[in-house]
Amino acid sequence: MVRNLIIGYGNPERRDDGVAYYVVNRLRRRLAQEPLAWEDDGLSGLGGQTDSVFMRQLVPELIETIVHYDRLVFVDAHVPADGPKLVCTRLDPDGGAPVFSHHLHPALLLGFLKAVWDKVPLSHLLTIQASRFDLERGLSVEAAALVEPAAELILEMLDTDRN
Repeated sequence: MVRNLIIGYGNPERRDDGVAYYVVNRLRRRLAQEPLAWEDDGLSGLGGQTDSVFMRQLVPELIETIVHYDRLVFVDAHVPADGPKLVCTRLDPDGGAPVFSHHLHPALLLGFLKAVWDKVPLSHLLTIQASRFDLERGLSVEAAALVEPAAELILEMLDTDRN
C-alpha cells in the first residue's frame, strides 16, 4: 500500500498565510475524514493510506513522521501576484533550498530525511497565491476561491501517481 501525507503549513491567524489549513480540511472532507479543529495539527490521527496534517511551520522533528510515507505533498501560500495562482513543483532534497526564510523549506526537510534515514519519498510543493496577511482568521475572497482547485489538484496528483 502506497502511503500519502499532505502537509499544510502557514499561520491561519494571518489571513491568506493560512490557506493550507483550508486546503487540508477540504481534502479531509473529500476523503470522508473529520476536518481539523483550529488547535489540532492532525499528528495524533495518522495511520491511513492518505493522511493530512497542518502545522504553523515545518520543523526537523517532522522527519520522524514523514519517513513512514511514500508520497508527500506540502501546501503553502505564495506571494507573487503576477504569476500563476497555483504552482506545483517536484521537490529535490539535493537541489538546495532557500536559506533566507524564517521557516524550514520542504526541500531542506527532505534533505534531513535523506541524511538520517536514507529515504526520499516522491514529494511536491503546491503553493497558492495569497494577498492578505493582516492579523485575522479567514481568507481573502481570492484565496478562498483557490481552495477547491488546490484540493482537486492534489487529489489528481495522488490518483495519477498510483499508476
